[in-house]
Amino acid sequence: MSSHWIVMLALFGLGFSSQGFLLAQRSQSRSFRSMETHLALLCLEKGDLNQDRQLDRKEWFSLMGNWQQALGYDNQPRLSRPEFLRECDRWLVAQQEETPQRSSRMLPSRYLGLFEALDSNHDQQLSKEEFRETMMSWLEVWSENTGRIDQDTLVKGWQRVLPRNNMSGVDQPDRRLGAGSLPSAGPSPVRTPQASMESMVLEEGFTLTLAASEPMIQDPVAMSFDPDGRLYVVEMRSFMMDIDGREEGAPISRISRLEDRDGDGIMDSSTIFLDHLIVPRAVLALKEGVLFVDQYILKHATDTNGDGTADWVQIIDRDYGRSNIEHAPNGLMPGMDNWIYNGRSPWRYRCIDGLWIKERTEIRGQWGMTQDAHGRLFYNVNNSQLLGDLTPPNYMSRHRTYPSTAGLNLFVAADQSVHTLRMNTAVNRGYLPEVLDDRGRLHVFASSCSPLIYRGDHFPPGLSGNAFVCDPAANLVKRNILHTGPLHLSAEPAHPDREFLASTDERFRPVALTHGPDGALWLLDMYRGIAQYGMFMTDYLRKETLRRGLDQGIHQGRLYRIGHESGGRRTPAQLSRRPPTEWIQLLDHDDGWLRQTAQRLLIQQGDQKMLDALLRFMERATTSVGLEHALWTIEGLLMSVEPASLEASPSGPIPIVSSVHALGSRPFSQRVWKACLGAMEHPDPMVQTAAIRVCESLARSSQSRAEDMMKQFREIAWRASEDVLFQIILTLGNLPAPDNRALMAELALEASKHWLLREALISGLEGFEWDFITQLNESKDLPSSSKGLQRLLRSLAEATASQSDGVDLGHLIKYLVDRSTSWNDADAALLDGLDRYFRAHSRGPRLLTQSPFPTKKDDLPWNPALQSIHHRLSPWISWPGHPHYATALEKAAKTRNERMEDASMASHAEAYQMVCAGCHGSRGEGLKNQAPPLHQADWVLGSKDRLIRIALHGAQGPIHVGGQLYQSPDILSEMPPLSVLENEVLASILTYIRQAWGHASDPIDSNEVSRVRAATAGRQTPWTEKELLSIP
Repeated sequence: MSSHWIVMLALFGLGFSSQGFLLAQRSQSRSFRSMETHLALLCLEKGDLNQDRQLDRKEWFSLMGNWQQALGYDNQPRLSRPEFLRECDRWLVAQQEETPQRSSRMLPSRYLGLFEALDSNHDQQLSKEEFRETMMSWLEVWSENTGRIDQDTLVKGWQRVLPRNNMSGVDQPDRRLGAGSLPSAGPSPVRTPQASMESMVLEEGFTLTLAASEPMIQDPVAMSFDPDGRLYVVEMRSFMMDIDGREEGAPISRISRLEDRDGDGIMDSSTIFLDHLIVPRAVLALKEGVLFVDQYILKHATDTNGDGTADWVQIIDRDYGRSNIEHAPNGLMPGMDNWIYNGRSPWRYRCIDGLWIKERTEIRGQWGMTQDAHGRLFYNVNNSQLLGDLTPPNYMSRHRTYPSTAGLNLFVAADQSVHTLRMNTAVNRGYLPEVLDDRGRLHVFASSCSPLIYRGDHFPPGLSGNAFVCDPAANLVKRNILHTGPLHLSAEPAHPDREFLASTDERFRPVALTHGPDGALWLLDMYRGIAQYGMFMTDYLRKETLRRGLDQGIHQGRLYRIGHESGGRRTPAQLSRRPPTEWIQLLDHDDGWLRQTAQRLLIQQGDQKMLDALLRFMERATTSVGLEHALWTIEGLLMSVEPASLEASPSGPIPIVSSVHALGSRPFSQRVWKACLGAMEHPDPMVQTAAIRVCESLARSSQSRAEDMMKQFREIAWRASEDVLFQIILTLGNLPAPDNRALMAELALEASKHWLLREALISGLEGFEWDFITQLNESKDLPSSSKGLQRLLRSLAEATASQSDGVDLGHLIKYLVDRSTSWNDADAALLDGLDRYFRAHSRGPRLLTQSPFPTKKDDLPWNPALQSIHHRLSPWISWPGHPHYATALEKAAKTRNERMEDASMASHAEAYQMVCAGCHGSRGEGLKNQAPPLHQADWVLGSKDRLIRIALHGAQGPIHVGGQLYQSPDILSEMPPLSVLENEVLASILTYIRQAWGHASDPIDSNEVSRVRAATAGRQTPWTEKELLSIP
């Protein structure tokens, strides 16, 4: 079954058998509570000592004290946001002992709004005093100084202080609409570009210029400026040409090249650079052409004869990424670190000496990708406007059996509110009472996309670093103020009650933002009525679209230049024709687009003679970001690929690499090395971290350079900022062992004080966790009473248990048994870590070579500590002579030998990747902010009827998977229905997830899907967990 056929099948099957949603359902009771009600009930549950359903002042004080103790304030003066979220979640939703526990690697986000409300000074740290004072002020205000509050008062109080930060678009349901339906939205006719501009409200001081419109561009979705100021625009002309999405796979899309010849900000000409494309979705202009995506294949095109049309196309990667239109990879954003990153993709790309390579990386975002001036990555998903990474790529995921997401996918913007200028009833879940307000307007993001951290020089200086975010469903662009600090990223709206740009024209669909060579902001408007991809269109939206004629008026599109009254006009320079010495000077320019483009040009040219000029530039650079770009330019010029380490890709000519093993450096002078090493002493922490990462790349093929780095680390670590110490620990994990572990042990106590530093430490210890525990235990300087150290040991024990061979696990359990006569807090933390890991992950007994427990011949007494070890661990382990050893051995052998033998599994897998992997992950692992895991999930492996119902009608959270509660904002609040798919396709997908990844459940055939479809034909809403559990 081809992926193209699957898409066509989905699109042609868009006729719904259901009778539609009624607006009266807006008042239907929900199976979940709002966060305000949830918190109110928790406060009463934990604080109402006399059971009178209200809290007096004494009970409020008691609640505060217990809460502070549970958060760990007895051992540390302040908590970071991640630490608060984790500890708060553990206390407020404490589970029974027999319930599988949440892995300590999962950072819950449900109490994000609570943290934001408590953090009164917005420094992303919550001190004990700040917690107490804020809570006390709430008591006085909410109780109107009576010192007594009941449930209703608590709910109203939480409504006052909690920001709109629900990542599902479902926010405070009990204070939204009451019964009744919305007013009817009127027609939205196609407007001329000038009329549409008149409908827009732009922030004061800014200017909006129409740079291009139809027919020059049609259905634009992505764009990229080349070094000479020409703009390449992706036109997805086949997207949703009618309500059924017919002919979406037609080869009628294209990439056009637009030119502004006189520098007035208006495009003077358009040339079709590439034509007859199928669902193109990304483009990156290079010095010699463009990278682009056509039919989910990454290609490189060039114009060899200079006529403005590509005449040579090379396939780079046949497996750029397959999914449905809404969830397929995109972006092609060149990072400061010389890799090209993509949204919704597990791959990053790089070209070295003409050889394209790709490497696995963490999956990020949904549509669009951006970076700040220091190369930190930012992205979003449709209901969370700004996510970002504090951790640089490919560090936290390097531990293969115990990967972490620490510092990744952070909720940078907690406030998800939007302020639209019109009714937004034509959104996918407009029938729900939580999506629209009583005026029919969106109040939270529904389709955030294409974030951009402004790095230009045209806007006033105070706007540099601001985050701009599009929402085509809300017809607006939001501006956020980005706050950064040591191991901290956050953002807040620039305006509490209005947007940077908003329109009353419903067809205004901002879908892409980019920097221009002139320092301004450039915006693509897809301008259309239908913005929702057909596979996920609800019956409600389908009817609303047809009723209001939003399916009419296609092949429109506008390009806008957003400037500022105070900014001058800079004519785009022909950078590709400038000498390299001028490129070097541009590395220090105020404009980020010029800096980044100059870096790329220098690396693409590959002239090693520029190294001396770069060193001279570093000596007199006037800005820190200029030094960072110079360092990464040096790295790009010196990188080489080790041919013996390349792994052939099954999908095409591009090799798959591990940069730690496959990339080395060309010969270079000691002067270059000393300059890069010396940059670690720079006063700016961002320059220091860049220098550490660059030196790490240059030291891969040299033991002596690695030793130089560790010597330098010993010099600077003790006075380094948290950002620099974080990078030191991350880099140490990639330096040669065992010397690196000695320094890591020296830094362990300092690292244990911050959760990110702890996670960084463990990420670089794969296979050596037990050795490291031994090193720590031999140290006399580590206090076992330190809460941070206990958390570190707990995670080290989890990581030890994650190793498959069980040898080190046996050593650790035996160590705990031997320690049982002199038990301390550190030992208890190790036992907690093993217990937590087994409860969260174990699917059967782990095999040890011998019993770790004393026999009758041993003198070791069965004291309380030893009894606890035996009670908590014995259900999860087995050894020769154990009563269940033979069964455990058989199960382990079966697990090792399980293979998917069904020849049809390849087509099943292809269907899954197209439809489901975008949210649930390519291996069913689940994706943060999207969907829970399918791997080993009872919903997948158990009742067929339940699983088919979920696929047909969707499901809504909260929901338990593997004993863990999943709900917004950790996941989307609803899985959309897939009833548009034919019975055969649904059966194929469901069979795949029941038999892939080591699963062995019975297949599902199309007749079973047909039976359930007929039995549930009147179903209108997604299934709740309670409803599903009632189905056998």
